[in-house]
This record gives sequence, C-alpha cells and structure tokens, in this order.
Amino acid sequence: MRQTRVTEIQVGDPRNEESISKEHYVRFNDYFALHPGEFVIGITLEWLKFPYNLSGYVTGKSSWGRRGLIIETAAGIHPGFTGCLTLELANVGAAPIKLSPGMHICQIFLHNVANEERGSITQFIGYRKPGLGRVAKDGVLQALSRTYFD
Repeated sequence: MRQTRVTEIQVGDPRNEESISKEHYVRFNDYFALHPGEFVIGITLEWLKFPYNLSGYVTGKSSWGRRGLIIETAAGIHPGFTGCLTLELANVGAAPIKLSPGMHICQIFLHNVANEERGSITQFIGYRKPGLGRVAKDGVLQALSRTYFD
C-alpha cells in the first residue's frame, strides 16, 4: 500500500518543493491511483496561449465529481496566460480513482474581458511541469505583522 507523507510548511519557509513532494511520471496507457484522502498536482497535456482579452476558469466534470474527484482549488486562468494548466486533484470519495493521461476530467469556461494590461501577473507562465508555486507573506500580512507584532 502506498502512503503519502504530509509536511507542514510555514508561510515564507525557504525549503524547496523537492523536500516536500515527489514527482511521478505516468505513461500513456498506464494509470495513477488517487486514493481516498490523497492530494496530488498534475498538468494538462494541452499547451495554452490566451490572448489578453480572454480569461477562463477550470472546473471538474460532474461525472468525476460524483466519484469523489475534486479538480481544482485555484481555477482562474489569467488573460495572457501561456503554458500547461496545473490541476490540483483530491479524492474525497471512499474508493481509489484511476487516472490516466488523456482522460477528460475537467473543462474550461472562457470569458471575454476588457483588459488594459498587457500580460499576466501569475508566477506560472510557461510551466510544462506541475509545481507547488511560491507561498510568501503578502502585503496585507506584512502590514498586519508590522502593526501588531512590532
């Protein structure tokens, strides 16, 4: 039986993602079993390039949701985004879910936007592999920390 180790990381912790994650490559015609209570990140096969007047959001397909598969927690796609989408996958069901490359487990809803800016501000531009992303104290947390803890 495969076990998953969960490590708590504090905001701004300098440890890199290799110390808290493990990479798996799943070949075509093979599968990855996502067990109940597990969380993994994966990436889409498609490379997307959004124009600056188009945004979207990713949502799971209901047929998978009824089996306990939750597809995303950060679903927005910024105008101007370029790259493969990272999917955050969790099994909240009672049985393992077999996932294979190429399965249609999510969908994108597209929206035209009025965008004066030219470029996306996301840290995930050009990603070809899933990654955890940087987590740091944002401006509000920094201001509150100075106000109440100095």
